[in-house]
Amino acid sequence: MELVLEDKDDDAVLEYLMMELASSEEEDEDEAARRQHGGSILGRAPNKARDFAGAHARLMKDYFNGSDSVYDEVDFERRFRVPRAMFNLIYETLVIGQEDPFVQKYDALGKPGISPLVRLTACFRKIAYGDACDREDENLRLSQESLRVSVGSFARAIKRHFGSAYLNRCPSEEEKKKILDFNATRGFPGCFGSWDCKHFVWHRCPTVWAGQHKGHHEGGKKSLILESLADYKRYIWYANFGDAGSLNDINVLDKSSIVGSMLEGTFDVTCEEYTVNGRVRDWMYFLADGIYPDWAVFIKTYSEPHDEPSKVFATRQELVRKDVECAFGIIVQKFQILQRPLRNWYHYDIKDLLDCCVILHNMAIGYKDDSVVLPLVDANSEVEDKANSDRKWPLFGKHEVPEDIILADNADLFAARSAAFDGNMTSANQHFQLKNDLTCHVYANFTD
Repeated sequence: MELVLEDKDDDAVLEYLMMELASSEEEDEDEAARRQHGGSILGRAPNKARDFAGAHARLMKDYFNGSDSVYDEVDFERRFRVPRAMFNLIYETLVIGQEDPFVQKYDALGKPGISPLVRLTACFRKIAYGDACDREDENLRLSQESLRVSVGSFARAIKRHFGSAYLNRCPSEEEKKKILDFNATRGFPGCFGSWDCKHFVWHRCPTVWAGQHKGHHEGGKKSLILESLADYKRYIWYANFGDAGSLNDINVLDKSSIVGSMLEGTFDVTCEEYTVNGRVRDWMYFLADGIYPDWAVFIKTYSEPHDEPSKVFATRQELVRKDVECAFGIIVQKFQILQRPLRNWYHYDIKDLLDCCVILHNMAIGYKDDSVVLPLVDANSEVEDKANSDRKWPLFGKHEVPEDIILADNADLFAARSAAFDGNMTSANQHFQLKNDLTCHVYANFTD
């Protein structure tokens, strides 16, 4: 219908035009919504004829037909990077538990899409080998976008279901005792583990952040830092990831969430009393390299040992401190997606991926040694509240984080957080006294 301007006044014409414009915009939005949810669109390339059923059948024949499988348990654990019992637990949690996107879907004709087992296997393979997505497209018939979305969902699901048990939690008294007893046989009574940092190259670091993420590590490439605390089993108890690559270990310690856990009391560093060189102590300490501060909870080597006791101690300390370095090496070799430059664009996606790898690493260790992880009590239950209220802090005391720490400038943050500790924890006198006692103890018992 044509609009005759002379038959209408100006207001009517304007109102009519506005109504026509609004109607046109609504039609465009409806068309965009329809295209977003699929459907045939002229000019778009058709979907590839991927054989989803064939990929599922081949996978079942290779690994999941019991004794008739082509590959045995050794092959399974080498290629999936986890024991079969652990894979079954994850399968039950994500697939049987209907965790999206690990759900069987069908198209409009009732034809099944990607098998949840194939999708889960592709996620394990991508994390294990770090290959291009085209590799899994050829083998398991997953497109690049499907695999990218699946890996992100897989990492977040692993953190959500298993993170509370296998990542950043305080060890139980039984776990403490086992670790401390073993380290005592290596010459370090009261030592819980080793503390250090590792850089991971960030290939897709945004240009606006390039300066703060470029450091002297990895040939000056842009990187992100992982700060970890590991024991003699290479079990990573605490992991703090995401600091810029231009920082050094002392700067990372300044902002460390591990130190924050000590401040909040969620990481209890007290233990049963032990004796070193005739002196009794009741707190755990950690082996670290020379850049760390002279705190009572850090024991460092001698940079220039001048006598035989200090030389013996330096050799022994550097040997035991390699636990955390070995943990870094194992997790990178096991999950080679971390060995390659990180290609994710968003920082939080990288953190989810790395936390997922740490959790899978710890779970694998837990399956080989049942005593590593004990049943946990719900953090919101009355039992846990009573356990916290009855906890003894004979040396340090349980500290509340002062408000001025939260409001402090970055330049004063380290001093403020140090001041919140009990004096014994950050005492240089306690550090050197414990180091001297350990030097005498190691020289007397481990000279050979």
